Amino acid sequence: MIAFLRDLRHAARALRGSLGFTAAAVATMAVGVAGTAAMFSIVNAVLLAPLPFPGSERLVADGGVRRDAPADLRGASLNELQDWREQSGALESFAAWRDWGMSRHDGAEGEPVYAAIVTPEIFQLLAVTPQLGRLFRPDEDRPGSNRVVVISDGYWRERFGGDRTIIGRTLVLERGPRAAYTIIGVLPPHVSELPSFEDVELFALSSIDPDAAIGRDIRNRRVLARVRRGAGIEEARADMTVIAARLARQYPDTNADWDIAVRPLIEQEVGPIGGALRALFLAVGFVLVIACANVAALQLARALVRRREFAVRQAIGGSRFDLVRALVAEGLLLSLAGGAAGVMLASWLVDAMLAAGPAIPRVRDVAVSVPVLGLALAACTAAGLAVALPASLLATRLDVVRGLKEESGSLPNVRAYRWRLGFVGAQIAMALALLTGAMLAAQTFMGILTLRPGFDPVNLAMVSVFTPLERKGAEVAAGYARAIDEIRGIPGVRSASAVSGGPLFGGPETMELRVDDGSGPTASGPARYFNVAPGYFRTLGATLRRGRDFTAQDRAGAPAVAIVNEAFARKYVTAPDPIGARVVSARGGGAVTIVGVAGDLLQEFRAAVPPQPEVYFPYAQSPRWATYLVVRADNLEAALPAIRERVRTADPSLRVGSPLLMAERIARSSRAPRFTLLLLGTFSGVAVLLSAIGVYGLVSYSVAQRTREVGVRVSLGAQSGHIIRLFVKSGLVAVAAGSLVGLAGTVAISRLMAAALPQMDELRPGAALFSWTLLVGVAALACYLPARRALRIDPMQALRVQ
Repeated sequence: MIAFLRDLRHAARALRGSLGFTAAAVATMAVGVAGTAAMFSIVNAVLLAPLPFPGSERLVADGGVRRDAPADLRGASLNELQDWREQSGALESFAAWRDWGMSRHDGAEGEPVYAAIVTPEIFQLLAVTPQLGRLFRPDEDRPGSNRVVVISDGYWRERFGGDRTIIGRTLVLERGPRAAYTIIGVLPPHVSELPSFEDVELFALSSIDPDAAIGRDIRNRRVLARVRRGAGIEEARADMTVIAARLARQYPDTNADWDIAVRPLIEQEVGPIGGALRALFLAVGFVLVIACANVAALQLARALVRRREFAVRQAIGGSRFDLVRALVAEGLLLSLAGGAAGVMLASWLVDAMLAAGPAIPRVRDVAVSVPVLGLALAACTAAGLAVALPASLLATRLDVVRGLKEESGSLPNVRAYRWRLGFVGAQIAMALALLTGAMLAAQTFMGILTLRPGFDPVNLAMVSVFTPLERKGAEVAAGYARAIDEIRGIPGVRSASAVSGGPLFGGPETMELRVDDGSGPTASGPARYFNVAPGYFRTLGATLRRGRDFTAQDRAGAPAVAIVNEAFARKYVTAPDPIGARVVSARGGGAVTIVGVAGDLLQEFRAAVPPQPEVYFPYAQSPRWATYLVVRADNLEAALPAIRERVRTADPSLRVGSPLLMAERIARSSRAPRFTLLLLGTFSGVAVLLSAIGVYGLVSYSVAQRTREVGVRVSLGAQSGHIIRLFVKSGLVAVAAGSLVGLAGTVAISRLMAAALPQMDELRPGAALFSWTLLVGVAALACYLPARRALRIDPMQALRVQ
């Protein structure tokens, strides 16, 4: 130990004497460690830290998945949830919930409240104890006794000042009929650490939803469950697979093509960002590996020119082990210095990433913590050994007598030359794989930037509206029709309509449909469905490809009609013209005739995801109590304040929510994929830059070491072109070997990125070819320039180079 400490002091003096080499090595290591520490800080907080509930490793998310789309977890209907409860043996408890916007009324104006409706056992499943009051009881989840709420800690403190007498107070809430709800409990703060509940201010019971049990195919409840003690997640999956098969036989119209997925709750809560973080962590891992390779190459080059020094030390009694230990001490000092600089840089990098990026779940307490420092220390120690051992073992393997005769910087042996070419090949392989990843990110990023939503978002707004629940059928449709007519009279409003849900702002439901176009066997499957008023597609700026729009004649009692999108027609209609095909819902009811085909609308910013089948029904034939008014105006800022007044004029009982500007919605929706791909491309670009610098430095150094050989060849009459080709060829041997490995890596990394990032586009051959051409060009230039410089030296002077 004392000897190693002495080696560290000697190493520090030696590194101070080579400040250029030391600065380059420390800076390179700092870049690798900073990226790794920053990404691990985020990954640790988001993916690795357990959820703040007892036994959180046994919490899972369940949901129905189509067999043709197993990655898309749809949730469950309340009917299915009851079947799962009764039939599952591996899962001991279930609960379900969904988002439920409400408004709170202290006076005439309503205040929006972000709520969720839940089945009563949800907090027992999460093992939550209220800090005040009590939780829901099972007997309360029914009409007549379900006007009770539990509020979050944040809402309690912000809106009620932490008043501990809050239990028993009533809140006047509205979604549909306005009613008084009694506060029965206040949740502890850690419930909001579950990403899905982060913004939820109050929880109500599921039975207040008038459409709670509308059908088995309305899978709009997100389901939580807890795995039974002694059972594992694989056993739970097998159990639910058996249940799915049983339900498919029992209910073929709604469950025939559905399986049940079981996923760890933390994986489901983090969502697609988890895959993005894993891909980013992989990218920065490559950055660290390449940084280590660069420093190893630098240290190898430095060690090789010190062989005479090593020979002298061995001649006066030093052992090879002493030399190796001294070089390892230098490597550890370099890596630890780079690591310290990298950790300091990581804190800034974490803040910059979180400030520039979208909202990432579970990042409230992200910091360069003890686990991160431990990882950084381990990485630096491993990196120090990795960069020092190859150089020390190779540079100290020498003949002492021959080494004493050499001058510093003399021609290295063939083994050393091959080692350097091996480093070149390894860096080429890693750089090619990473550059391919960067190209993938770039082409996907450009694809997202150029995505066309299928409608015109400029000067377009959506406004949520609710009608009293006691209204039914034609009365609901008439109220919305009057509101639309009033809004059309606002100066500057070009058009207005209504829809139950829409592109990029949610609201769609899914139903099982059967299609008969008269040309063969009927087709069946799921489709998103919407209810729309006449003029919806014109207001949205969408295109009707075939047929007609809805009109005032498509009212209750008229022939039932529908409009489908192009994806629906491609998937379910085999006849040349979809117009006239008949659609039947699995819920029953009469057939509906297709009268129009609309263009596909973008539902989410994922360049690689094709449009899904959608069907639109006239509002007057299937009115719903909640809707969105769609308004296009020349000046939205001037028109929006008048919308609320015009709706009240049309029908004072209608309740109007906050407007949503579609241009802003698109900007928010695209922020997450843009940020992920930009960050991935940036890390990959940094890695490629490090690789290119390392490849150039290694190859050019290797060629420069053969200056004496150039003099010999020139003096014997060799032509300059022949010498340049010889040197470029010898350098490209390593490039070719590295390229073969790297091309295999490009396939692996493209598949990994596609699995981790759902929005990732497929790799195009041009991207891989460009990556390979760029790196081969760098390596060829690194071979050519030093050879060219050597040719300019006088042959006699070159022959004197030792």
